[in-house]
Amino acid sequence: MSMLLYVLSIVQFMIHIIVLFYENKQRSLSIFLWITLFIMYSIPDIYYTFFIEHNLYAESTYIEANVYVILFCMIYMVTRIIINRSKKSIFLDLITLSKQLRYKFINDKKMRYFFYISLIFIVLFNTLKIYFIISQGYVSNMNWGIARSLLENATGYWQIGDRLYIAIQNYAMIFILLTLLLKKYLITFIVLLSTLFIFATSFNRAAMLPMICVFIVLFYYTGNKMYDWKKIFYGMIVTIIGIFIIYQLRVMRHIGSIADIYAYFLNPNVSIFSRTLQYIFTGDGELTLSKAYYFFISQNNEFKHFGRFYTYIRLILLPIPMELSMGLKPQDFAIDMYSAWYGVLDNTTGTMHPTLYGDCYANAGFLFPLLAVFWSIFVTKIDKFLIKKGYFFKITLLVLISSMYILIARGAIYNACFNAFYGIVSSYVIFSFITRLANCVVSLTRFPKHNNLDLKNNE
Repeated sequence: MSMLLYVLSIVQFMIHIIVLFYENKQRSLSIFLWITLFIMYSIPDIYYTFFIEHNLYAESTYIEANVYVILFCMIYMVTRIIINRSKKSIFLDLITLSKQLRYKFINDKKMRYFFYISLIFIVLFNTLKIYFIISQGYVSNMNWGIARSLLENATGYWQIGDRLYIAIQNYAMIFILLTLLLKKYLITFIVLLSTLFIFATSFNRAAMLPMICVFIVLFYYTGNKMYDWKKIFYGMIVTIIGIFIIYQLRVMRHIGSIADIYAYFLNPNVSIFSRTLQYIFTGDGELTLSKAYYFFISQNNEFKHFGRFYTYIRLILLPIPMELSMGLKPQDFAIDMYSAWYGVLDNTTGTMHPTLYGDCYANAGFLFPLLAVFWSIFVTKIDKFLIKKGYFFKITLLVLISSMYILIARGAIYNACFNAFYGIVSSYVIFSFITRLANCVVSLTRFPKHNNLDLKNNE
């Protein structure tokens, strides 16, 4: 391999570290985006360049890929510095926030009613979901296929309940962070246990991500130190562990039912640990997703619907269902990328996510680095929005936006933004409903008057 390829690989590695340093200084949630890109693209590129050697495609393909990535990062940094002039800290330190919440919990009955009604609300829905699974005759023989079939074939109240349950689970992850800040660890355990049971029977990997993010953000935003590289390092370790857990769920999903998984663990001739590592490092594992990016470059983006910015058209029309868009909203571009990567021309459901860089190139071709301007504005707008909001929104977005950034880095851009949008709206609706209910309960009990519960503006 030429010296140029080695140099470019080192440069892209260093520029990712510079971006990480900048976003860490800003205490921006986009640190999750860049840590994930660093793990999924930057480190594998160094590894393949210096230890394995890129040999799937021509050397010019890897050179072009790194040139695009370097330009993207440089344009992103320049744009961020120009438009991000705020000197305000984005988040309250979670230690301070925890003290404020515990003080309010002790001195405000409405806060306590809000907390316990939220707990009952979440546990009730989790119990109903568990009852639904048991009532269908599936516990030990539940697998991903059955779970998906139950969702697709649910009717009547169960169908409405299942759609509502997705919103409840988003709220549950926010509530878990709230319980941790209030140091109500027994309640944290109860909610986690009931939620994990449902995850264990549905094998839904994406649903696990917000739960993992709860503990990552709790760790990262505890303390005032803005240049704490130990936190970034440990954050990467936790992210890698999170990726491992999510892929272990995928392995379990492919093994079969809960009973099959139990039998698999008891088999001394097989190892679920080694099988999980094999999934991660081969095929379409998280650390090999960039191979699709190289493939698109090697083929000069000559695939159906490539180079038409379909992902970004869908983002602009995100609140509008495809059926009501009068043909303006294209189908999920991830379906087209799957068809191109796997050579399946009649694909209608399979999706492929080639990291943010691969998705940008597939959408824009050689104009891909210019999309850095869009992502810089996107990150800055979210940061500025957070500065102005009270702690309910901060807690909400800590969980949902961190999950969104990880999925964006993976390349699941539309799904990530849609989940975050739906999660924020539904969580706010649930929060408003429970707040009103808590206020009504206090009024009915005829306690002395207190100030209305206001989780939004108490900072």
